Amino acid sequence: MAPEVYALVPKRRRKVRTVRHALVDRTWILDIAGAPSALALWQYVQLWSRLNTMDWVWTTDGQCSTGERLARRGLPHAPECPLCDQSEETMTHLLTWCSFSRTVWFEVLSWIRSTYGPPSEGHFVEWWSQVVRTAPRQLRKGTSSIIMLTVWWIWKNRNAAIFDNAQLSVPSLLSDIKTEAQQWANAGARGVRQFLP
Repeated sequence: MAPEVYALVPKRRRKVRTVRHALVDRTWILDIAGAPSALALWQYVQLWSRLNTMDWVWTTDGQCSTGERLARRGLPHAPECPLCDQSEETMTHLLTWCSFSRTVWFEVLSWIRSTYGPPSEGHFVEWWSQVVRTAPRQLRKGTSSIIMLTVWWIWKNRNAAIFDNAQLSVPSLLSDIKTEAQQWANAGARGVRQFLP
């Protein structure tokens, strides 16, 4: 995704930092060392822009514009989840109970050979941590990254269904997740590379 920026992060830091830890309080910015080239600066701006759209992933106080939140503000919204049309859309529902998302989670967890099941009612972040902890040590960084990619793509598909009236497909979404995982691996994410052919 940003190989020139990645190259500016010292190897010793890359070995100990997970994507999840780097995104908390934007500490990844402090990991960059040295003088960036023009290409690295361009990639940095692109990366910054992309990561800023992912802030909702780390928000646990319901700050995402789901149907539930829009309803509380009196704004127009669909009455049901746009992915499954079975329940009110909340972040908990979208990431854990939605039948479309659960199918995606089942397929992704099978792909990464996780023995853990899809998320269930409760705290998504706790489930994420448990999945990573139960993964073999050499697969933990990759597992965490794949979970983050899956959340991101579920949210993107939700937005495509709402704003573009897109038809949703689990196989298409899985293909998108794997394609982006390949891009991450090409940019140097070794943990993700372990799940790719």
